[in-house]
Amino acid sequence: KVASSGSAPLSEAAQPRDPYLHFDTPHHDFGTIKLGDAPSYTYVFTNTSGEDLELELVSGCECTEIQWPENKVFKPGEQGNIQIRYDSKLEEGVGEHHKTIDVLLKKEDPETGYQIIKEVKFRVVIEL
Repeated sequence: KVASSGSAPLSEAAQPRDPYLHFDTPHHDFGTIKLGDAPSYTYVFTNTSGEDLELELVSGCECTEIQWPENKVFKPGEQGNIQIRYDSKLEEGVGEHHKTIDVLLKKEDPETGYQIIKEVKFRVVIEL
């Protein structure tokens, strides 16, 4: 294995915690799957704000079924999860795909006035 030059990515522990929602694993790699497979994954988050938070909407592409805690208020420090199921039959083709799940909070950023949106991502390679 050859050592690469440049800065190494921050380890999970060294990454700054999000001031609202911290995801244990914000990026998941499904690896290589066969066309027709439908793997699933659960993103675990923690309310890292000092106040109650609620998710307004969690959305992704049509190929991803999402289950999330609707109408649930998370107290500071409380954990929750977002479950996804990726249906590769609904994908446009084989090869490598990168997907984003948008997580909209029922909260506005006090500095900008815009709604707070977080993202989690996943990668998958589909083969025949």
